[in-house]
Amino acid sequence: DRFLMSKNELLDKICVLFGGRVAEELRFGDVTTGASNDLERATQIARQMVTEFGMSEKLGLVKLGHKHNEVFLGRDIGEERNYSDAIAYAIDQEVKAIIDSCYEKVRNILVENSEEMEKIAKTLLEKEIIEGKELNALLGLEIPEEEKVVGSEEERTETQETIAEENPVGESKKSDAASNAAV
Repeated sequence: DRFLMSKNELLDKICVLFGGRVAEELRFGDVTTGASNDLERATQIARQMVTEFGMSEKLGLVKLGHKHNEVFLGRDIGEERNYSDAIAYAIDQEVKAIIDSCYEKVRNILVENSEEMEKIAKTLLEKEIIEGKELNALLGLEIPEEEKVVGSEEERTETQETIAEENPVGESKKSDAASNAAV
């Protein structure tokens, strides 16, 4: 895992965590307990954004709470609150706003791409695993070439000829030898 993540990367990570749950809701009109860990992780990321990373416009650039990493006399690793009930409420509201916003974003993406989602679901039921190239083909996306070469063949040939004319093979060694002999 990377140590540094931007706010947008964290929001995207939350969105990815909601993909399965939103798909269940859209496809079956109901949700299961299958996404409970995803929900827990999404909430944890959103709370960290607000309380640890200063990524809340409402609460600003502050670190809220003190973590205790020492286990002493039956206590768990925990966090001490160093803020008021009003701030705790504001934290909860900010976390909920992040979660709701990401959930709605994923919902819109999956509704807009419902046909593609169905294709992927049917293929996964048949194969269980879809590789990158297969996914691109399934979705009708352009498969990237292994090696991208810029310009036409003619442009590349002209460029190579120009380089060869400007730097003839062996001439730099001759001129270096001549200049060294002159010294």
